[in-house]
Amino acid sequence: MIYQEVSEPGFIRAFEDYGRNEQFSREGLRALFDHIYTLSEETGQGWELDVIAVCCSFTEYDSLQEAADAYSMTPQELEDSTLVLPVGLDETGPVIIEDF
Repeated sequence: MIYQEVSEPGFIRAFEDYGRNEQFSREGLRALFDHIYTLSEETGQGWELDVIAVCCSFTEYDSLQEAADAYSMTPQELEDSTLVLPVGLDETGPVIIEDF
């Protein structure tokens, strides 16, 4: 198998190429890239970019409360149950969660 290192712009472009650039905001894609890159660096293991798998595994919501409501949980219960990535610097702004 051949692996290619992907930069943030390449990561975002992969979603555009698959017609999935509406699935996440641009800021959301940046947050996902940062998370996956950091995880890869910390574990020393590469990560295979599969756009469809990412789209099936993560969902972006306008707020933590909206995500919690989708799972009939409180925000704290959701944070205790799955990965919650803030999108941007606004604590009340969008989040991406790992679906479960």
